[in-house]
Amino acid sequence: MASSPSASDPSTSTSASDPAPAVVAVATVDPFSLSTIQLRYPRLFQMYATLSDREEGTQECLGRTTESLPTDPITGLYTKIFYQNFTEKLHPNPEGVPLKTDSEGNKYFHFVYRMLLACESGSCGGDACRLYEILFAALEGAVDYSRNNQSTLFDHLLGWTAAANTHELFQLWDRAEPYRTQELFDWAATEWKKLFEKTEVSGAIPGVSDEMRNFAIGQCDSFKRLVVGARKEWGDHAKYSFNFIKPKSRPPKQPVEKKPKKVVEKKTTTTKKSKSNADVTVDVGTSTNGANSAITDGAAAPAIVTPPSTTFNNPRNFDDHFHSVTVTVHRPDVHTKLGLGLTDMSSPNNTGYLTMKVSSISETSLFHNTELRVGMWISMIDGSVNFNFKSGVEMLQKAKGELTIDAFCPRKDLLTETKSTDAAVNSNAAAVGAAPDGMATSGMKRKAIN
Repeated sequence: MASSPSASDPSTSTSASDPAPAVVAVATVDPFSLSTIQLRYPRLFQMYATLSDREEGTQECLGRTTESLPTDPITGLYTKIFYQNFTEKLHPNPEGVPLKTDSEGNKYFHFVYRMLLACESGSCGGDACRLYEILFAALEGAVDYSRNNQSTLFDHLLGWTAAANTHELFQLWDRAEPYRTQELFDWAATEWKKLFEKTEVSGAIPGVSDEMRNFAIGQCDSFKRLVVGARKEWGDHAKYSFNFIKPKSRPPKQPVEKKPKKVVEKKTTTTKKSKSNADVTVDVGTSTNGANSAITDGAAAPAIVTPPSTTFNNPRNFDDHFHSVTVTVHRPDVHTKLGLGLTDMSSPNNTGYLTMKVSSISETSLFHNTELRVGMWISMIDGSVNFNFKSGVEMLQKAKGELTIDAFCPRKDLLTETKSTDAAVNSNAAAVGAAPDGMATSGMKRKAIN
């Protein structure tokens, strides 16, 4: 489930040459109000107030006024913090997510996840402290509010786990205090153990179906891989565990039916393929209609010998282990090539937020000689995180005028050139057909950045 729409609308005019508009599900569900957060989850509300104060200080340090920042009429706190709009309506959940869009668990997921995103933009150590405090406050709020209602606790705990799982908590692994972080994970795992043991009997907790239980186990499995896998990249400092279920409580594995291999007839094609099925040569500035689609405008976009003027700011987050940048370029029209290669990182375990990875930047790219690097993951397009791979490509295709991309790499030393097969893809590599925006059905699949 993605959280906020694009912050800018490059153009409202249409013409015969413009790409066809994408069909987007209408967002109609209101998120939790700040007054509800204040009443139900007091510690989490305190953390939100801290972020609101921090946003005001940040704007003042940048020499900007805070008069234009939207505020909540009841609490007086800002409702938009570091690009996260906490009043934005929620989009319908994609197919495969049993949690209803208007459920408390889904609303809790969105609020906690937006807070995790909004607490960034400082040093890695500061981000790690804020991430921990938000996770602790959110877990405390879920448990305290739901103590006498196991169904409500199940929903809230699922929202908490999915938010942590979707964010991935890079800074936490790098700079958090291991002992208290492990205590936090043990607390969450203990709550899950009791719930999963209770729901071994179908219908034991009203409102928790077998489908919901299996979905929650998938989220927890994914989070466990994330927690345990942190040690491989960050060393013994990030040695954590997340033992959330007893073996007897886990549903039996279903036998997998082996299917005969299909014989595919080889066809001659001019499309250049890379090492990954997710990399397909496609021009940004043209519409795409499938994984192997070609240019459909009828005429090739004009070649760009010298890239248009490019401006970029200093990194918002930068130290030895985390690098986040905001890069703004000027695109004269929708036919101007961006010269940006993208890899579709979506999978059955990653169908929502963060599915776009930069695989190549051509020498004539608008992003050449900016701080955008091969290997970075795109986290925002024009201030929006409301996109999967397919819709993100469409947003880039339609962009005209100022175009801003936020991207990050968890390790500065991994910002290197890709292997020759990736470097050969010097225009957009795009595989359309990714699942709709939504909570990852099993969390994000982590991949090493070469």
